Amino acid sequence: MEGVGDGGSRRRKYMGLVSALVLFVVVIVVCLNSSMVSSMQQATTAQWSLAALTTSNSTDLQPNSSGLSANHLAVNRADFPAAPTAPRRLAYMLYATDARTVCNALIMARNIRATGTPVTIPIVTLVASDVAPDVAKQLMDPSSNFVVEVVAPWQQSRVHLSHEYVSSLTKLRIFEERGGFDKVIYLDSDAWVQRNLDHLFHLGNAVLWAPHAYYIRESYVFGSTLLVFSPSNDVVAALAAALETPPRPNYFDMDVLNDLFRLDCGYLPNHYVVLSYTLNDNYTWSFKTKADRMASTYVYHYSPWLGVGKPWQTPRSILNDKDQAYEPLYYDLYARYWQQEDTLCTSWLK
Repeated sequence: MEGVGDGGSRRRKYMGLVSALVLFVVVIVVCLNSSMVSSMQQATTAQWSLAALTTSNSTDLQPNSSGLSANHLAVNRADFPAAPTAPRRLAYMLYATDARTVCNALIMARNIRATGTPVTIPIVTLVASDVAPDVAKQLMDPSSNFVVEVVAPWQQSRVHLSHEYVSSLTKLRIFEERGGFDKVIYLDSDAWVQRNLDHLFHLGNAVLWAPHAYYIRESYVFGSTLLVFSPSNDVVAALAAALETPPRPNYFDMDVLNDLFRLDCGYLPNHYVVLSYTLNDNYTWSFKTKADRMASTYVYHYSPWLGVGKPWQTPRSILNDKDQAYEPLYYDLYARYWQQEDTLCTSWLK
């Protein structure tokens, strides 16, 4: 009987060992499964993070010549942000060669500001060095960011000294590189600005932009009342070379600019600059009506016609004897100039 009992005891011990072994195996399996799940979760998280990083940097995960992934480079670039781009330096530019044109430039500068051009954009007037300092200073107003640059007069050799436009080539100094300006809008001062022109600072690259001279029969001719450009000493050199031997007497700024650049410039539509006397014409151009064209005009240039000259050459009595066939705006432009002349120039203009 004793042998039988011993055998039962051994069987019980054996079964206990088997059970313990099975339990051990189960525990191992459970631990392994947990570890694998955790690894898979981490891998999935890494993949999602990597995908997000890749998307945010718009970079493909391709190794480069250094063996680093593009994503790795993107992370490094994020640690070192690019230097901010310096803002472009913009300016309006005018010129003056005597007391009258100083007055005109002052009126123009005030009108540019009145259209909404921010004070952060300077209005620079190039004043000929032979203008009296007490006259030139009328154009200096730091609070309005009106700046004066004194320049040497530029005179055409084949023009009589009494000619009205003897010093008009001084205008060409606007192309000289000065003040670090990247883009300039130039305006003749014997004109009236109707609408803001700041959008022209965003024009693309061209040697210059100017309005089509619709009043000249030739197709490729531009007016020089309004010019948009990036200053360039190379352009100045080309102008100087062309003016060394002018092809004819009375060869002025508009002539030389067209001879050099009429086929290379950018053309602005007709309605950017309209001659004052053509207010009375029925041009519609691309507009449905004459009224639409007039409402869209940016600049009116005071242009002599039928006995009516520039405002400072014309008696104010014309306002009392208006031609009823003329557009009211024609006379209004003269009245506006005289009002500004009285306000800004009477105390010092001689």
